[in-house]
Amino acid sequence: MKKWVYIAMIFIFFSCEKQQDWTFDEGPLPDIVVDAMFTNESKSHEVLLSLPSPDLEQGILPLTGAVVQIHGPDTIFVLQEDPLRPGYYLTDSTVYGIVNKKYTLEVQYNSKSYFASDTLLPAVLFSPLQLSLYNDDDSTYRISWVCSNYSPNNPALYEVLLDWRHLDGFDSAYAQKTLYYYTLTSLDVGQFLTGPDQNVIIPKGTKIRERRYSISQEYAAFLREILIETQFNNGLVNMIPANTIGNVSNNGAGFFSCGGVVEYIGVAGD
Repeated sequence: MKKWVYIAMIFIFFSCEKQQDWTFDEGPLPDIVVDAMFTNESKSHEVLLSLPSPDLEQGILPLTGAVVQIHGPDTIFVLQEDPLRPGYYLTDSTVYGIVNKKYTLEVQYNSKSYFASDTLLPAVLFSPLQLSLYNDDDSTYRISWVCSNYSPNNPALYEVLLDWRHLDGFDSAYAQKTLYYYTLTSLDVGQFLTGPDQNVIIPKGTKIRERRYSISQEYAAFLREILIETQFNNGLVNMIPANTIGNVSNNGAGFFSCGGVVEYIGVAGD
């Protein structure tokens, strides 16, 4: 008897299922999406411009043919589109920003102009990342801590570049990794956000390059929304989440940020 009751309950459970097609109002899409950071380094700075898409599987749609400039306090930098990478606009290799100065990105596209401004904050010295021994037999390590000197008044983006392609026995196509860590100015569980690959295991001798970018409060708020909406995927998505803010005018999306950079160079196991 109990057996038949159990079968009947399963039948009732499944018979109550009903397929439902849901429709969502995504709202109007922005005209363009901006992803760029201008720093105090003397280098070729990149501005990535793309077109929005409601299809997350479509990938980045590069925006080509735009006129792009960065306006400083007493100069204008004109960017050229990279012929090998559509949608990427570059300054020349000698361009750098000055701390505590405001910079404005201007994009002209389809007879419209888009503007985004941010202040280049000074670089802040930091304590390098900490490693712990993962396996003594093969001398492998893992990152145990990053951003140990977190300050709520100084949000930051940490970029950790790991490279062990020079070591014997490793496939050079996979023996490198870039990780991002964020210290943001919220007081909840999301104040320290990391990507899904922060526990990567590295061999002894791995080259480590850790870079700390000072970021504005506005950019920190933007990053926090992006990270939460994309489950810490560390990047812009093609469909802009409802709560995400940006600093691009005239129905543009994304963020043009500025920040001072300082870096640490080391080797795992030394």
